[in-house]
Amino acid sequence: PISGIEAILITDDANSSVSAGTTVALTAADVLTYSTTDTLYVLGNPGDTLDIGLTTGGNLDGWTTTGVPDLQGFVTYTATNGATLLVEDTNQVLVV
Repeated sequence: PISGIEAILITDDANSSVSAGTTVALTAADVLTYSTTDTLYVLGNPGDTLDIGLTTGGNLDGWTTTGVPDLQGFVTYTATNGATLLVEDTNQVLVV
C-alpha cells in the first residue's frame, strides 16, 4: 500500500490543457493511510481534477473549506476524521 507521502502531483506536463487533464479520487481515509502527518499537498495543472466526493459522492467524508488560498496558493480542505488536503489553487486543480 501507499504510505509515507507528503504530496501528490496529478500532472506534470508542460503541454497540459484544460481538455486533457487527469482525475485523481481520494477519500479522507486515503489521506490518513497515505500520509504520516494526516496532511497531503495536491498539485496539478489546468484541467486536473481532485475528486473527494464533494459533488460526486454527497460529501460523505464531511470535507469543509473556506475556499480561500493561503499565502502559498493552497486551499485547505479538512475532513471530519482529521484528514487535511492542501490543494493548489482552483485555478490549477478543480476539486469536486
